[in-house]
Parts: sequence; structure tokens; C-alpha cells
Amino acid sequence: MKKFFLIAAGIMILAVSCNNQGNDKKSQQRRDTIVKEGVFAMKMNEVKVKDASCDSLADNCAHVLINYPVFTEKSMETANNIISKSIVDLLGQKESDNNLDVEVAANNFIKEYADFKSENPDSQQIWNFRLKSRVSYSDNSKVSILFASEVYS
Repeated sequence: MKKFFLIAAGIMILAVSCNNQGNDKKSQQRRDTIVKEGVFAMKMNEVKVKDASCDSLADNCAHVLINYPVFTEKSMETANNIISKSIVDLLGQKESDNNLDVEVAANNFIKEYADFKSENPDSQQIWNFRLKSRVSYSDNSKVSILFASEVYS
């Protein structure tokens, strides 16, 4: 009788576990649909900038790689400004440069590296900034964007 109960409990746990995986896929599909339509409609912008002396965006080359969302609805302009300002702040730009866009800030980062390199020509230090983002949560009234960044400067 104990064996029957253990087997039945194991099957029940397996069934619930498989059912939750299906719910996770449905939740992700729902999030993707919400983000593609309506107020949260967006496109992903990509910024790639490298030092002029580099031939590729490799680890041994000063570079900036940024992937971030831009909402297409006019009502989300404030959210776009917050995202841009956050990225500019992460790039280490001065507070007085409040109106910098992400691409200008990325170019400034590389220019600062070039200035550093001209002052310290023997330095082997290589600067980089990488940021990726994705939608981590969304429903009909809110959206959450997850940022992961790496900076060496």
C-alpha cells in the first residue's frame, strides 16, 4: 500500500511540475504579445562604438555595446527618457550633460579612453561597456525592463 501511495504521489508531483512549465511558456507568450502591441509597443535599439584603432569589437579593444528598448507610443516618452538617462549615468557621463543621448554618451566614453591612452601610452588597460536588456515582466498596466551591464574603465 505504501508503494502505491509513493507512486501515486510521484505521478502527481510530476503532473503538477509539467503543468507549471506550460504556464511559464504561456506567461512568456502573453508578455511578448503585450509588449508588441498597445502602450508597451517597443523596438530594441543597439549602439556599437569602438576605438578608432580597433579592427573589430573584440575583448582586446575599447568598445561600447548597448542593447536597450525604445517604446514607440508617444505616451511612453517619459519612460524612454528615464531609460536613456539611466544608461548615460551608467556610462559615467557628467550630471551637467542631462540631455545627452545614448549614442553621444557612448562616443564620449570612447573619446575619454582615447584621451586616457594618449596620456598613458604604455598602459595596457582596455575599457569596455556592455549593457543588455529584456522585458522581465509585463501586464496590461505595467512593464519591467531588466538591465545587465558590465563596465571596465
